[in-house]
Amino acid sequence: MNLEKKNFEEQKEKLLKNNDYMNWLENFTNRYPSFYEYDWVLEGCSEEDIQNIQNIDVLYEVIEDYAVENYFKTTLENKGAFYLIKCNDVGYKVGMQFGNSKFYCERTEVTEEAINFGFIQTNTKHRRSYFIDTQFYYITDAINKLMELGMDLDSIEEQLQITVHKCGEQGNKKRK
Repeated sequence: MNLEKKNFEEQKEKLLKNNDYMNWLENFTNRYPSFYEYDWVLEGCSEEDIQNIQNIDVLYEVIEDYAVENYFKTTLENKGAFYLIKCNDVGYKVGMQFGNSKFYCERTEVTEEAINFGFIQTNTKHRRSYFIDTQFYYITDAINKLMELGMDLDSIEEQLQITVHKCGEQGNKKRK
């Protein structure tokens, strides 16, 4: 692992171990409800503020790691993607712009979809993840049974792709 990657992983670990960053974020977003990682300078920012502003990418990565493990989708918008989180009864939209990879944070209302940052810190599995994992277990079991019956993996994969496509079409019809 190169030094830069190792340092980034250490920053992620530090952010998860204590509440310093999230306490700073709560106080900072009281003054400045939204900010980008690099492209601006705010009057009255301390050296700590500047360092923490530049670490918004670390927060994004921490959220993304948890989201992937717990089947949360990134919300796409215009030219970027974001996650909604909540901490200390404050909501945040933490995102990244595509193309230039600029990270940003906006203070928001707490929503039901927001990921609880406490769960991220403790790596508590989200309740719906148990259900999803169980469903994948059943799918895996069914694939194993099909293979035992002599069906080759390529044929199973092809049929699964057809089935997923059909399910997607049905889901889109239901949403209209």
